[in-house]
Amino acid sequence: MQSVLSMALINLNHPAHYVGIGPFQVSVGNFIIILSMFVIFALAIFIPFPHGKDE
Repeated sequence: MQSVLSMALINLNHPAHYVGIGPFQVSVGNFIIILSMFVIFALAIFIPFPHGKDE
């Protein structure tokens, strides 16, 4: 029986890729997560909530 870790869809057995600006450095995977959180936050602010019938 194969291990669950060996059945991963993405090969995680390599060094991470990093991006950096000045003194800040972050891995590409974390950068994608941070960007998606900003997009979800912006959508939550700008998409209007449904209103009731009293308007």
